[in-house]
Amino acid sequence: MDTYFCKIYRQEYNIDMLDSGNDIVNALLRQKLIYAGSKNIQLDIQSSLPESLPIDSVDLCTVISNLLDNAIDACVVQDFPKISLSIQQAESYIHIQCVNTVTFDVCKENPGLRTTKQSGYHGIGLQIVRRIVEKYDGIFEYHMEDMSFFVTLMLHI
Repeated sequence: MDTYFCKIYRQEYNIDMLDSGNDIVNALLRQKLIYAGSKNIQLDIQSSLPESLPIDSVDLCTVISNLLDNAIDACVVQDFPKISLSIQQAESYIHIQCVNTVTFDVCKENPGLRTTKQSGYHGIGLQIVRRIVEKYDGIFEYHMEDMSFFVTLMLHI
């Protein structure tokens, strides 16, 4: 019986197809893939990383998690939500790009990317991401294109 449910679970969420090259990142990405699927959000992931990285795995997973959480939150209210995540090593950088569909121009309506969430611990994710990017002498950029919101960052390794 367990084998049957595991097989259905894997087929439904394509978790067997997901192999970033890094076990810790794989665990996080699988969890986010399942969560996005539960919200009827298409999440496409392309990732190619070495098994060991000179970046603290907590920092890397914090960045990825915050980017995906924000993208999922933005997509929940849409008719055709889609998120694309790319994580690659390019020479001496880890390059991460998260793209999600949006219904409005985020850069015009919220150029500082201030939180729209209620009080508490909500709304500090991008501040944490920016601190991690600074810690690794990286680059953090965002822009709109064809009703998609792009966040691109690079972490120096």
